[in-house]
Amino acid sequence: SFRRITGWGHAGALFPSRDARALAQAIREWSGRDPKVLRKSARLHFERALSFDAIGRQLRVVYETLASGR
Repeated sequence: SFRRITGWGHAGALFPSRDARALAQAIREWSGRDPKVLRKSARLHFERALSFDAIGRQLRVVYETLASGR
């Protein structure tokens, strides 16, 4: 779920669980990025992959694939 939410690292940081150094590194890296660009990127990612409409489209593809026997 974290990979999906973060866009596999493009819309947020991924790091190994319980790895404080990796977390600190991610915080340092992301804190230097332009907040306006991050907001725009996060919004686009949400609309494309996580909104109700996006999830509905994805579920429809799965349903149609299963229904067609492919």
